[in-house]
Amino acid sequence: MLMCVCVFCANTFAEDLEFNNTWLRATPPGVSSAAIYGDLINNSDDEEVLVSVTSNVAKRVMLHRTSDERGMMRMMHVDKLILTPGAQESLSPGGLHLMLTGLQQSLTEGERVTVKLHFQSGLEIDASARVGSIAQLDFPEE
Repeated sequence: MLMCVCVFCANTFAEDLEFNNTWLRATPPGVSSAAIYGDLINNSDDEEVLVSVTSNVAKRVMLHRTSDERGMMRMMHVDKLILTPGAQESLSPGGLHLMLTGLQQSLTEGERVTVKLHFQSGLEIDASARVGSIAQLDFPEE
């Protein structure tokens, strides 16, 4: 008797997950951290959980959420980000963002920074974030 068991049956593919409009600000010499912003979209029919992020320019990348506690802005570490089917999560200044720490170089306007998002399902997606000016407030225009 032949029996097949599907231990892991995911219907989500890397192309079903998007990290669009990704950007960050240029950093002055000596600054060792920067935040990446953009739109994370789950176009699949399955829940996806972002569990870690890596980058080519930083020792560590963490998911943070900025919150206002009694008039004081604080950054809180977020362990994971759950994306329900069809969800779009905006990573923006003053809110949820990816925090690069231990930058290996200063970031210059016009450069690109690569990040790899790792999901609990085993999927990974690559994104290229555009570096804007030090004073950039939203996605830099070309």
